Amino acid sequence: MAKPHITHRFSLTVVLLLATLGLSLAAPAVNADVPKQAQPSSQNLVNFNDEDSLDDVDEGFNAVYVDREGNLLGTFVNVPGAKIKVYSDGQIELDSRDYTTEINYASDGDIRSIGRERLSYSSSGRIRRIGDTNFRYTSRGALRSIGDTTIDYSSRGRLQKIEDVSFDYDRDGMIESIEARETRDGIRIIVVN
Repeated sequence: MAKPHITHRFSLTVVLLLATLGLSLAAPAVNADVPKQAQPSSQNLVNFNDEDSLDDVDEGFNAVYVDREGNLLGTFVNVPGAKIKVYSDGQIELDSRDYTTEINYASDGDIRSIGRERLSYSSSGRIRRIGDTNFRYTSRGALRSIGDTTIDYSSRGRLQKIEDVSFDYDRDGMIESIEARETRDGIRIIVVN
């Protein structure tokens, strides 16, 4: 009886599937083959998730997450077969995928494509493009725009405006009010406690 042949791609998929389920294999050599994923920046102390705010069917992004102090946290970008969490510092994390969509990695571990959607990065490692969604940054490294949605900051680095929606702060520096729940283009603004 012939021995079954298991490819590297299959074993990597099994390792990623187990990692998604919170399991691991005992052999560290297998884990050494898993491509690196960007770790959240330590400046992002508040986590954000999309459990009750995004429609998984829509491609692109449809919400921007901020904390109560007026810091931009990031967004999620949906592509066919996967959802990518994009942090405000330009680092990304694969939030979910359907495992039928092929993901290609560069030799440095960066994701280069998910299915037909290409990803590109700046020389500093920040995400610049996911499919049709572009990301632009200020000279200080803060997100200036996501797609056509522009982001303005105060001299203190807090959000002043996302597209046409303004932020007001109380004397303790916490968001007191937001002009609207979404921009004129329908991008939702979600405040995370």
